[in-house]
Amino acid sequence: DPFAHAHVPASVEAPRPTSAATLGPDGASAELLARFAPPPLEPAMERRVTALVDVRGAHGGLLGDRGDRQYFNERVTGTTQVWRQDGPMKWPVQLTAGEDTTSVVALSPDEKWLVVSRGEPAGLYVMQPDGGPLRVVMQAPKVRAELAYVTDDSKALYFAANDLDPASNTIYRWDLADGTKALVFDEPGRWRIVDHLGDRWLMEKQLGDAHVEVYEYELATKKLTPLLGQ
Repeated sequence: DPFAHAHVPASVEAPRPTSAATLGPDGASAELLARFAPPPLEPAMERRVTALVDVRGAHGGLLGDRGDRQYFNERVTGTTQVWRQDGPMKWPVQLTAGEDTTSVVALSPDEKWLVVSRGEPAGLYVMQPDGGPLRVVMQAPKVRAELAYVTDDSKALYFAANDLDPASNTIYRWDLADGTKALVFDEPGRWRIVDHLGDRWLMEKQLGDAHVEVYEYELATKKLTPLLGQ
C-alpha cells in the first residue's frame, strides 16, 4: 500500500460550512487548513505515485462535419491544452498554451469558432480554429462559467455563470460577432440548460446531489413550466 505510512488522526471532526460562501480555501483559516492537511509524502514515494497517475494521453475531442479536421485535448506538455489535427496521421498542431488547464468544449455549427474552457474556476473563451488569441466570454475571480450551447445559426452562444450569486447560475447570451453579453435568465438556483430546440430549453435545477428538478423554458415568453421532480 503506497499510503501505508501516511498518518491519519484517529478521530477528527471538521466544522460544517453553513453556506456556499464558506466553501473553499477562503472559508477556513490557515490554522484550520494546516490542522487537517495530510503530511507530505517521502520523495521516493511521491515520484512513484506521480508516475502512476500522470498519464499524458489525448482525451476528448470534436470532429468537423467533413471529417478532415479534429480538435482534442492533450497533456503532453504537462498541462491539458487544445490541439488540432488536419486529417488521419497528420502532425498535430498546438492551439493553446500556458499553465492553465484548457479544454475544447464546442465547435460552432459553421465551424468558424471553437469554444474553450480555461483555468480554475473555469472561464469561457472563443478562438478561431486556425489559432490565434482567445476572446474572453466570461472570466472573473471565483466565477465558474459553463457553456450551454452555440445557436444553430452560429451567431451566439448561451452559458451559465455564478457571478451574481455564488450559489446560483445566471444564464447569459453572448454575441459571437461583437462580443456583447445579455442576461436572459436569473431565477435563483443552480440552473443548467441540458437541451434546446430553437428558443425552447430543457433545464435542470439542482437542489442536492440526488435531487434535481426538470423544467421547460420558453425564451420568447419567459414561461417556466415544471416537468419532473418538483
